[in-house]
Amino acid sequence: MKKLYLALITIATLVMSACSSDNSFKIKGHLSDKSTTNLRIMYNNGSTVETIIMATNKGDFEITGNAPDDGTVIQVYTNDYRPVGRFWVNSGDELEVTLNPKSPSDVTVSGDNDIAKRWADWTRANAGVLDSRDRVKANGLIEKYIRNNPRDIVSTLLLVYSYDSSSNPSKAMGLLESIDVSARPEAIVKAYKTLASSVDAKTSSRRISAMLYRVRGDSLVTFNPRRHAYNLLVFSDENSGRSDSILASLRSARSKYAKSRVAILDLSLDADTLVWTRNINTDSANWEQGWMAGAISATPISNLAIPRLPYVILSDSTGNQLYRGTSITAATKHIKQ
Repeated sequence: MKKLYLALITIATLVMSACSSDNSFKIKGHLSDKSTTNLRIMYNNGSTVETIIMATNKGDFEITGNAPDDGTVIQVYTNDYRPVGRFWVNSGDELEVTLNPKSPSDVTVSGDNDIAKRWADWTRANAGVLDSRDRVKANGLIEKYIRNNPRDIVSTLLLVYSYDSSSNPSKAMGLLESIDVSARPEAIVKAYKTLASSVDAKTSSRRISAMLYRVRGDSLVTFNPRRHAYNLLVFSDENSGRSDSILASLRSARSKYAKSRVAILDLSLDADTLVWTRNINTDSANWEQGWMAGAISATPISNLAIPRLPYVILSDSTGNQLYRGTSITAATKHIKQ
């Protein structure tokens, strides 16, 4: 696994169950855009994580394998680890699944698996919010579902796979504890607790290192935190979007702090420069914009263990991280006047 953006949802799959099953499942899959492309399929088979790379045929694909008796989550990505969708499967299932490559939450499941259908139906109904940059609103929807359905395993799945716990890990733990133990598979809960308590602690202690990135005009530039007292790093890609609020926050920060003192690097993790240049053409930015080859799997980025996009990190001149989260405004509060 090359990026922690996937870690919270993947490690839970990895340890979902320690028991194996001889019962196989069969999934008939479809991409709603009917594209022919390579997919990366990942799921726990009861003893290890299976990773399968397959090509679709006009959007159609088929997955067969073994699932633990207590079920597992199948996660579908593009070949470069961009999420396409995820769904629940039990041993013995024969399901039909339709995924929307432009909306990882837009999943349709048909077949004899009530958990799979209810999870997919809820995420599809709320896909606009779940796939948006409004993590506060998305978290609110999930919190409401958990409060109303404390004995439903879908509550656990939504918390682990869709809830943004970065701003308030203790609140996430409280939500987890509010779910009835019968709806909290022991292994997935253990993995979630471990990550929630340690990921931020471990990654926040890592120092920001020098990074090589590309700027407009195709020149290469080296970022070095030692050149400025503070470094505001904002990571995004086309899927995570560049909302007006993000651009407004960047513009406000640039006007508030001297360039000699506070560096602002708006770094794209898009798959290619064409997508990046198209997205920034109308920005009229007065801050540094760049593109990182290798996207989120690039070593300088993967070392930062970015859990989601867009994401914000503020460091001092030594590379020490002062803030990790999703708010540019919250990050700038750590800058001493």
